[in-house]
Amino acid sequence: MQSYEVAIVGGGPAGLSTALFLAHSAPALTDRIVVLEKARYPRDKICGGAIGARGDKLLESIGVRVNVPSVNVRTLSLRTSFGGARATLSHLGRVVRRIEFDHALAQQVRARGIRILEDTHVSDVQRTPGGVTVHSTAGEFQARAVIGADGVAGVTRKLIGLGPSPYRAQVIELDTEPVPADLPRDTLHFDYFEPGFAGYAWDFPTIVNGEPLVCRGVYHLKLPGQAKVEIHDVLAQRLAAVGLDIARFKIKRFAECGFETRQSYAVPHIALVGEAAGIDAFSGEGIPQALEYGAFAGRYLAEKLKKGDLSFRDWGKRMLRAKPGYDLRMREWLMHQYYGERRELIERHVGNLPEFVQCTAEQLAGLPISNLSFLGAMARMGLQALSDRLRPTAAP
Repeated sequence: MQSYEVAIVGGGPAGLSTALFLAHSAPALTDRIVVLEKARYPRDKICGGAIGARGDKLLESIGVRVNVPSVNVRTLSLRTSFGGARATLSHLGRVVRRIEFDHALAQQVRARGIRILEDTHVSDVQRTPGGVTVHSTAGEFQARAVIGADGVAGVTRKLIGLGPSPYRAQVIELDTEPVPADLPRDTLHFDYFEPGFAGYAWDFPTIVNGEPLVCRGVYHLKLPGQAKVEIHDVLAQRLAAVGLDIARFKIKRFAECGFETRQSYAVPHIALVGEAAGIDAFSGEGIPQALEYGAFAGRYLAEKLKKGDLSFRDWGKRMLRAKPGYDLRMREWLMHQYYGERRELIERHVGNLPEFVQCTAEQLAGLPISNLSFLGAMARMGLQALSDRLRPTAAP
């Protein structure tokens, strides 16, 4: 049986960044880390591919640069049934293809001396006195700690007893040629097109085999009590409106689950990161938050391994106070506000208060956001709403 300090199940951005930040924080452990990936790089992953600049900045803080074909973006565009707003920065982020990004990130992991085992399917993870035993197609591994980064349907999520999340989402996407109605290619566009629809459509510029295309998709959050929605039909209608036939394109579909603040994502010797723990249910954002999960987990593990304390007793409290947890808590709150009774109020004033879109763009880019300006925008929205309610209604 092979023995390691940490076994990471899943070789996507969350698992790979956990390995990188652990090795950076505790260099002596570099050859005591193993990443178990069920597929072989380069392998595809269904994803819009948008990386806010904050994700690249986080990797660059430990000397990691992922150089792959990308479309640099400067503008964030939001549209609702009451209009829209945009915010432009010098560098908002970029759009990548996961088949290229994950492969290049894995090469960075290997370049630092961390072992990755591809084509390795993990069938079971068992806690043992003082550690964990991982059963896989590459044999059995003994580890002091396991990090589950194997997604919503992974074995590690089931192991710690997590059932289906109430925040379940379905996603559909495809790549098309550009059309005249598209916004400039430096723009990430989100369209909250229907008040009763919990989700949005997106249009992201992308590059596929050197060809400039547009990744188009629909994200739908399946909240309790909502009517069933066929997102294939939603996307087909949107494509037809700009002169595109959905039958011409390769369709990709997948499911996600959202992060729940009150849920526990760790037991002694085992913790979850990335999609295994849950994504931002409001926006469906994945890559930057996966990297932030990994940064937190790597630093946390370095500290706990040094102390010899792998109970993970304070994992939840520490994670919620760290950057990924804080963002996920805020997004969960926003999800309930926006997809609840306050949606019309919020949408009605987004166009008149571009500070909200500006704050969203700055957060995506990893720029400091002033709490004072955000609270000021909230206060102004409240005053506008009060003014609307007090305004006399015109006589018929």
